[in-house]
Amino acid sequence: MHTAYIDPGAGGPDVEIGEIESGLRRIPGVHAAAVVAAAERLVAFFTGAELEKAHVRDLLAAGLPEHLVPHILHRLEALPVGDDGVVNTGVLRQLATTLSPYRPAASATERWLATAWAEVLDLLPGQIGRDDDFFALGGCSLAAARLVVKLPGTLSLRLITACPVLGDLAAAIDAGGQPVGDALVHRLGTPVGASVAGLVCFPHPGGNALNFRRLARELAPQRLTVYAVELPGHDVTEPAEALRGVPEVCRRVRRELTTVAGPLLLWGHGATSAYALELALGLEAAGRPPIAVFLGGPPSPATNDLAEGELLGRLRADGAYIELDLLKAERAAAVVRAYRHDVRSAARHVAGLPAAPVHAVLAGDDPPAAGAFAVHRLDGAGPYPVRTRPAEVAALVAAVATSRRP
Repeated sequence: MHTAYIDPGAGGPDVEIGEIESGLRRIPGVHAAAVVAAAERLVAFFTGAELEKAHVRDLLAAGLPEHLVPHILHRLEALPVGDDGVVNTGVLRQLATTLSPYRPAASATERWLATAWAEVLDLLPGQIGRDDDFFALGGCSLAAARLVVKLPGTLSLRLITACPVLGDLAAAIDAGGQPVGDALVHRLGTPVGASVAGLVCFPHPGGNALNFRRLARELAPQRLTVYAVELPGHDVTEPAEALRGVPEVCRRVRRELTTVAGPLLLWGHGATSAYALELALGLEAAGRPPIAVFLGGPPSPATNDLAEGELLGRLRADGAYIELDLLKAERAAAVVRAYRHDVRSAARHVAGLPAAPVHAVLAGDDPPAAGAFAVHRLDGAGPYPVRTRPAEVAALVAAVATSRRP
């Protein structure tokens, strides 16, 4: 996000920069802060906790005018100070010039996409550069659905999941979406430092890989990488894509995971717990046992006796399908189709229990899955804890990963 600002020589920015610094210091975990203007951008430096920069930017945006939200946030162990004890802004300006520069949208497709992003994210097109990430700018699964609906026939949820950076997404569109191909496993976000383990996530019945964006953000400081599975036939923009059963999906996922280094943890939800358990068994048979398997939410109820409209109403009421209201009837029907498939496919496939510990993550009095090694309850989380309580889920996953990792 490129941030316009008053030139340092114009007379007014000292007050504005002080306002930004005050806003930074009010954020829990920030100890000290300094902001400099360099190369036509505002660069904010802070000390303190390892905070998710997108979260810091969101907090600043909530209390500052748009043009005062820094484009770049950079954490330091300590701010440089001179002999007089005052922050050395000259050193900070020099450091700012080494950080990733803003690059405006260049190609026609990039400029067209930047305009669409701006409308969906309530930004100005000129504030969005070719290196910006849709989700780091405030995008969520609902915003992604809005973008897909706004650009019918051009974008899919799978494409924006795989290519969230503007320049990469534009290149993928220009190439007809070929860089994504038929891959099922998509990495979400980047961990802070070298990744120590990966969490492979199957979405809730009828869901998609974007459901795990917030969890990926929470796990990044723990150096855990989220790999979300986009189940075949679950992208509402591609309703003709064939749905696939548990064994085939797990074989494909296991094959794609051969390129992912390090230990793995698995997550399934409701009916898709069958996918997580089957994948665990396959990994164990291949000599790569997972650290643990997490099964989120209560068992998915059978839907054979529900009409499409009634099932749609239930899915909306659950709160995990807030995108449904944006979709045309045929696309909403595709969600119902995928949901029914996931529940029936899981019922037909009886997976054994892996040797890896199985953790049930539930709310209130929801019954745990059979064979659960441990039950973790998050009061008030509802049926979809990944969406409603991502920070607590992340803390649980990180604790298990740390305690079980060799």
